[in-house]
Amino acid sequence: MIFLVLSVVTFVVSGLLFALLERRWPARGRRAIGGALALELPYVLLSNALPGWAVGRLGAALHVAGPLPALPMVVQWLVVLMVTELTFYAVHRAMHTWPALWRLHAPHHAPAEMDWLAGFRKHTGEALLHGLAPLPVLVLLGPAVEVMLFHTLFGVVLTGFTHLNSSVRLGWLEAVLVTPRVHAWHHAVAVEDQRRNLAGKLTVLDRVFGSWSGVRGWPAAIGLADGVGSRDDWRTTHGLRRGASQ
Repeated sequence: MIFLVLSVVTFVVSGLLFALLERRWPARGRRAIGGALALELPYVLLSNALPGWAVGRLGAALHVAGPLPALPMVVQWLVVLMVTELTFYAVHRAMHTWPALWRLHAPHHAPAEMDWLAGFRKHTGEALLHGLAPLPVLVLLGPAVEVMLFHTLFGVVLTGFTHLNSSVRLGWLEAVLVTPRVHAWHHAVAVEDQRRNLAGKLTVLDRVFGSWSGVRGWPAAIGLADGVGSRDDWRTTHGLRRGASQ
């Protein structure tokens, strides 16, 4: 439960900072915060917090005495980071390759406005896939609980940060870390752009596996063709009610 509580607190605190950055240095027009919260909060709770909690509970139940706790905390986290990044990249690339998986991933690309809240727009099935993919390796490695807690909170912050609607620049970090200017191109309307910049946190994976496209300013349009699904709420995305207005 502590993971879930701290994740919510981290979401709120980082969200306030991101909202201020978007207001001060917006890259594109901003959504009204009230409407954005009403649309995206169910995704935050039902497609992020709840699956994350469930996968965390499963991991705790399967926990074994692995080799990682003998290493310093920083080294443990770097190992966890690479394991989760590799599985994220593999699953993400598959979602942009196989139609059956694309149907799960398409809701994440539907928003026509890029901002920190839109980063949490996803199908619950996608969240579960990303959570379960690294679980067998992490269970066998057995990292310390504190390491997994830090990694969870780091992921909450990075999810909002990489989708930030802000022109703020980070210098040399943009060559290492996935930043808003890097990730915005992954959300461009053109399919060829959506199949680039697939990494979740570290750009090195895109460079190694040939999916890097670099930073070229900002894309002219975000989302799916003709705004498909841009205003779909959580129930519509999950087939619990008929399509929303566009």
